[in-house]
Amino acid sequence: IEGCRARQERLGLPQKFLDGLDDLLRDAAALTALDGPPVILTGEYIPENFLLSRGGSGWRLAGLIDFGDVMTGRGEYDLLGPSAFMAGGMPRRVRSLFEGFGFSAADITPELKRRLMALMLLHRFKRAGALDPEWRIYARGSADDKAQIAALLYAMDALKAAGMKPRANLEFVFEGEEEVGSLHLDRILKANRDLLRADLWLICDGPEHSSGRQTVMFGARGVQSLEITVYGARRELHSGHYGNWAPNPAMMLAQLLASMKDAEGRVTIAHFYDGVVPLTAAERRAVAEIPNDEPDLKRDLWLARVDGGGRSLQELINEPSLNVRGMASAHVGEQASNIIPSTAVADIDLRLVKGLDHEEQARRVIDHIARQGYHVVDREPDEATRLRYQRVAKVIVSGGGYDAVRTPMDLPEAQRVVATMRSVRSPVVLQPTSGGSVPLDMIERILGTHTILVPLVNHDDNQHSHDENLRLRNFWNAIETQAALLMMD
Repeated sequence: IEGCRARQERLGLPQKFLDGLDDLLRDAAALTALDGPPVILTGEYIPENFLLSRGGSGWRLAGLIDFGDVMTGRGEYDLLGPSAFMAGGMPRRVRSLFEGFGFSAADITPELKRRLMALMLLHRFKRAGALDPEWRIYARGSADDKAQIAALLYAMDALKAAGMKPRANLEFVFEGEEEVGSLHLDRILKANRDLLRADLWLICDGPEHSSGRQTVMFGARGVQSLEITVYGARRELHSGHYGNWAPNPAMMLAQLLASMKDAEGRVTIAHFYDGVVPLTAAERRAVAEIPNDEPDLKRDLWLARVDGGGRSLQELINEPSLNVRGMASAHVGEQASNIIPSTAVADIDLRLVKGLDHEEQARRVIDHIARQGYHVVDREPDEATRLRYQRVAKVIVSGGGYDAVRTPMDLPEAQRVVATMRSVRSPVVLQPTSGGSVPLDMIERILGTHTILVPLVNHDDNQHSHDENLRLRNFWNAIETQAALLMMD
């Protein structure tokens, strides 16, 4: 109560309210005192927070999402937000609002009005201080790819508010199945070929270079995933009774996977690198000019050594790779038991570069497994198969694989993108290929166009993992970058 008058004078409370403020504050303690058990308050009654459901009689309030601090107090407190911000203080709307909350005309007494006025004038709204650009927004998909869509919408709003109109004909495509292989994208593109044909496709997916510089990528790796299952006995066996006799599929799988790479991480599968289109002279120069921040990366990731035989991360991104993305066999931790597993499973992903066919690359892996003495099947092996062959591996090649693409860096459209990015922030990192995979091959092949990636989010966003996050600075930069791209000739 102390300081309320000075605060309201500073905030510009109209004089008609200031005239009666002292009398109101004198009675405020009694007016706002609890006359029963406190209730949980929200203070967040704004339209965006309401959940509605639709029934036979129409729409009804079903719930409320509250992101504010939890408070307790008099129930009337929660009438303040709707009255001020939703009803706008207009008498008829306020009356309808009160009726909706169960207040009759007789309930709206002078004492209630004074209590609500006291609660409103004593309320101190929280005002956020300056936002730290290093703050992070932690949420699934915050960086991959909700931020890009939000930044685009804010950029369009900003251009509209400034009276600026894009100089080019723009089409926007939002595809929601990229994380599961874009299984329907090819059909969508073919069905809308004339509508979606363009001089250039700009894709704002993925993280920028770890130096924090604005990045332009001229291509993306392709991808193909496989699941490998190897088999032991038809059921788990006691390791004491059957150890040294029954084959252990976990050990078999470990040995099989180890045969696919050498100690430096180079893939040893026959013909794995055959067909790779080498980088051009301009692309090699671009790779050489990318900032070397690998010492910082190693410290951040607690890595004492890395693969690659001394070559840089950027060089290795432009080569195909084989990654074990998960393994499972029996149990570990508190669930571990002294058994020999019955099966062992590994999921691997193959990253492709320009010149490689994703189906052929999968066949090379399958051929390698066969050369290790395995009979390879594509469905669950039956009893006869398990008894006939000493080593059986089931390999499932996932759908949704696609090839890599790389747009020429000297393409006129590509040079305009680079110039636009340099006008926003400089210097700009130019990468011939993104480390990640995006279905650019479908877009280029079906529509006969070129693609370029302009990544917007922070490199340490933890996408696809725990604590995915978006750095505020990157989000602000993304809005500016999207606006510049929208205004590009």
